[in-house]
Amino acid sequence: VRLDVARAVRETTEAFAADPNNVGVTVVFDGSPGAEIDVDPVQLGQVLWNLMRNAAEAMHGRGELRVEVFADGPEVKIAVSDDGVGISGERLESIFDPFFTTKEHGTGFGLAIVHRIVEDNGGSIRVASAVGAGSTFTVVFPRAQDHAEVSSSGELSLD
Repeated sequence: VRLDVARAVRETTEAFAADPNNVGVTVVFDGSPGAEIDVDPVQLGQVLWNLMRNAAEAMHGRGELRVEVFADGPEVKIAVSDDGVGISGERLESIFDPFFTTKEHGTGFGLAIVHRIVEDNGGSIRVASAVGAGSTFTVVFPRAQDHAEVSSSGELSLD
């Protein structure tokens, strides 16, 4: 579906902020409407919710969660940043692998599913992190292209 990314992301962040489980998390959204992508909106919501939930857990339920949407040439980027514990360099290489988890009761499927959904929708995901300073997950999708207009001569021939 062709989707105004900022609008969809804003709706998801508002729902996340309204969830009573996230009462200690300050959710900050920044994005201008107009950038569009072709994506499954339900799957995009699942990706965002998972990234925001992980961020909230990394901050132990307290801190600032920033979600930004911005167009960068032919791409649209969604950045989810936290001021949590961060991820060590050796763990960064494995975070998208199935069954890899740093949580005591984690399954190791969350980020693997996020990675798969993003790629299935034509995008990519990357992470930057520093121990003690937080993490930023950036999802990148190609900007939706307008379909070429079909021109017509205005004549119909039935030869």
